[in-house]
Amino acid sequence: MAEAEVLRLVPDRIIRDIKREDPRPLFKAFVVSHEGIAQPTMVGIGKTIQRWFAGAVKALAAILRIGTKVFNGHEDDNSHDERTPVGEVIGKTTEMINGFLSALAVTYIYPDFKDMTFDVASIEADIMVPSDAKEFEVNEPDVLAVTGIALGDSKIDKPAFPGATLQAALQAFAEKRPIQGENKMTLEEIKAAVRENKFSPSQLFTQSELVADPIVVDHVDEKTNNIKGYQIRKLTDAEAKVASLEEANKTLTAQVGELSKTTLVVKGRDVFTTILKERKIDGDEKFTRFANKVYDKSFVPTDEAALKADLNKFVDAKIDEYKDFFGEEVKVGAAPAGGGNGAEGNKGVGADNKGTSTGGGPDLMDPANNDLIPQF
Repeated sequence: MAEAEVLRLVPDRIIRDIKREDPRPLFKAFVVSHEGIAQPTMVGIGKTIQRWFAGAVKALAAILRIGTKVFNGHEDDNSHDERTPVGEVIGKTTEMINGFLSALAVTYIYPDFKDMTFDVASIEADIMVPSDAKEFEVNEPDVLAVTGIALGDSKIDKPAFPGATLQAALQAFAEKRPIQGENKMTLEEIKAAVRENKFSPSQLFTQSELVADPIVVDHVDEKTNNIKGYQIRKLTDAEAKVASLEEANKTLTAQVGELSKTTLVVKGRDVFTTILKERKIDGDEKFTRFANKVYDKSFVPTDEAALKADLNKFVDAKIDEYKDFFGEEVKVGAAPAGGGNGAEGNKGVGADNKGTSTGGGPDLMDPANNDLIPQF
């Protein structure tokens, strides 16, 4: 693996934390399991032959925790008692290597152990196995936990997974020029190197060192003197802004709602006319005039999807009001106004039509002449 690939697997925060204590940390990436045949030693069983499937490899990579301890070789069991870690897991992933799905772990080797030869890896894990089985398959549900990783020297140790070998090793943040003998960098050289590499103070010093610096102490004291008043002012300003935004949002929501209803009323006019035709009541001239008269001020839509249903409910309500006002039933199937001729063409409009006088009397369809029609 390339150095960039290894560093991509390690969170920046972890690298920064390590760099504070170890200026030149050593990272090593190992394959810790892969598809195929493995020959591990099971505690209480002894040597076994296992066939690992892709699901088990993925499960192991998912269960492996950042911070899992890394040791020099195995003990008789997987206990951590009286064992000294030589490093820890700081990154993980799965990749296809030589045609097999493999689980990789990026490890940070502690400074005291970076000169040791570690080029093979072995997991210490809890695996569900058949009782006393010497040969078995490992699937996804069988992988329960990874308790540690043991590293070794391939000249001495043989990993259970044949491909569980070192994939990459890098000296992170290596200095561009070594310090030889007693030669030391001047203050100006140090400043120039820091600027060139764009190091931040937190990368160079620990938290305790930073907060103990006199400049930081003076700055913190100055800010602490009025921080309570500042927080109160900011809180008051924030509460006022929140209240203002909530009020503006209520107003805007109401305006949008009214505009939406007005738009639907206008849009519904054509649908309303169509419904009168579909229900064959548009030929009742008196009811049609009455319904059209009250439409704009009486029709209240809910939303566009229910527009036609709302209009049918509106027509039903107006039919009931019409009957109450005029004492007449709406004529369903009446000939449309102006259609046909003779007796059939004037059906519902002649002498029996109470809305239009045939004797020259006042026009009862005019709201001014009929108290039963609402005044708008």
